[in-house]
Amino acid sequence: VTNCHELKLKKNSKEDGTKIKKFVNILILNKSVMIRVSKVIDNDKIKLINVLENICGDYQELAIATGYWDLLGSCLLIEKLKNFSKIRILIGKEPLLSRYNIKNVEKDFPEKDFFKDLEEYIPDEKLKNTVIVLKDLIKKGILEIKIYRKDFLHAKCYILSNEKKDEAVGIIGSSNFTKQGLLGNLELNSLEDDSRVVLFSPKPHSMESGHLSWFNNLWNSDGAEDWNGKFTEIIGESSVGDMLFSPYETYIKTLYEIYKDDVGIGNKIDLNN
Repeated sequence: VTNCHELKLKKNSKEDGTKIKKFVNILILNKSVMIRVSKVIDNDKIKLINVLENICGDYQELAIATGYWDLLGSCLLIEKLKNFSKIRILIGKEPLLSRYNIKNVEKDFPEKDFFKDLEEYIPDEKLKNTVIVLKDLIKKGILEIKIYRKDFLHAKCYILSNEKKDEAVGIIGSSNFTKQGLLGNLELNSLEDDSRVVLFSPKPHSMESGHLSWFNNLWNSDGAEDWNGKFTEIIGESSVGDMLFSPYETYIKTLYEIYKDDVGIGNKIDLNN
């Protein structure tokens, strides 16, 4: 299929051919299933979240560079993230300051911004589960988070790869790894499915980079700061995190602290775990 991932169907007999034709017709009628992966993704005709959901299962590694991140975006893709063997997310800062301060990234970015966003969320089981999964992926060494502080990082890219098999897809454009970037905002992203382009490593260094080598250069640079610990702390201690008691748990714990001696349960119940 031109300009898209191929749907590989093998026709061994007339009966098989009839079954395949029927199967393809069903897929065409079902708009929730994508046979083609469009190279132009605008969140209008084609939403980035749908493209990612459609192709994630074919790859083991994911690298994301984004000008901003929010928990809602990760929540949309969390079931797919569970299946990767390696995930790297490089979070930058978009130049949204006044012109006189355009070269300076705030020292408290993104802690202050993430804290503000998370505090505005209403406690929700899906968000809490997303926090738990993200923390578990970090604990297992699958997910790594870095903050790029050297300059403003305005670029956005999503690179899915199987390096051992020389298979990769790269998406570059305007979509941040946020809910609005994945499905809400009017965006413009371009998908490259030629692995030779995505995985190209320039030699000499002066040559233009492939998608993955561009990402690796930033990821391994002095401007990229390891942020696993701080990221885990911020999302875990947020209003939708797993480190705080829910209103019901707070109520039960309060009753326990007040009446534990009267009911004689002492240390038999550990409400901290």
